[in-house]
Amino acid sequence: MRLLQNWKYATFNPFSYCMNWKRIFVWLGLVGGLMAAVPSWGQTSAFTSMERNHLRVPTPGLFADSTHFSVRFDTLSVGNYCFPLPGAKVISPYGGRRRHSGVDLKTRANDTIRCAFEGVVRLSKPYAAYGNLVVVRHANGLESVYSHQSKNLVRSGQVVKAGDALGLTGRTGRATTEHLHFELRVNGEAFNPDLVFDLQQRSLRRIELVCRKEGQRVKVEARPAAPLPQFLPPRALPSPFIKPLFFELFKPIRIMDIEKAMTEGIVFKGSKKSAPKDENKVKTKAKKKTYITGLSGSGAAKMKAEIRRKRANRHKNS
Repeated sequence: MRLLQNWKYATFNPFSYCMNWKRIFVWLGLVGGLMAAVPSWGQTSAFTSMERNHLRVPTPGLFADSTHFSVRFDTLSVGNYCFPLPGAKVISPYGGRRRHSGVDLKTRANDTIRCAFEGVVRLSKPYAAYGNLVVVRHANGLESVYSHQSKNLVRSGQVVKAGDALGLTGRTGRATTEHLHFELRVNGEAFNPDLVFDLQQRSLRRIELVCRKEGQRVKVEARPAAPLPQFLPPRALPSPFIKPLFFELFKPIRIMDIEKAMTEGIVFKGSKKSAPKDENKVKTKAKKKTYITGLSGSGAAKMKAEIRRKRANRHKNS
């Protein structure tokens, strides 16, 4: 009876109850189990059943506004792309008589396969002759395909970044050796990955990829990346500190300063440097004319002729 009376006045503190270290592990286990039970937990993108289960699926709204779009790879920094299998060599190129839809890259068994660009995993499952397959949809409109993995490390709906591990190289599906079958697709159609990656140097090509829809097919071509427009800031007025220097450097040359500049040996564009004049070395004949007329310089001859003409007319009138 006394126990019941004490229980009536007892207080329950949920904070102290939850802070018990044993109960903390229990709560963490419950949260982890809930996240594992719901694959799309925390993901921002949801795919349809068709997109989660099939490889060749058109991207919704890719050509809704225009029949073409372009992807610039020259603006990507080093951390925004990654070669899918670092250190690999090509053992089977794109195309050929077998109409190979991608390239086969080989290093060793159970090597880590990396994501080429940032995106969302659309498909991750065993898929016919591809074996264990991973398809990543990227924001630029392309999709990258990775197949024959011995194990996939991602699930559908998971957000991945460039360089994240997607799986381990294997020989699942129709394969004779452990390797990676790598494809690039646009709107569900495969094109040559060598347009984007230099497969021999294992580096990204700095190009502009143009994708154009022609009927039911998509034509892909690589072009040299055009230089981006330079947006310069508006021209500011000179500050009070540099204003005197600004106008001193760009002030117009006055006519009276030209002769001074020539005599000081300054060379103008299209002219030859003239030697400075020596006023002490003057011809005797020029001295006499200067004394008679009181004039010198290039315009003295015209003024002398005008004085002679006036003198002659004065004698005629008299």
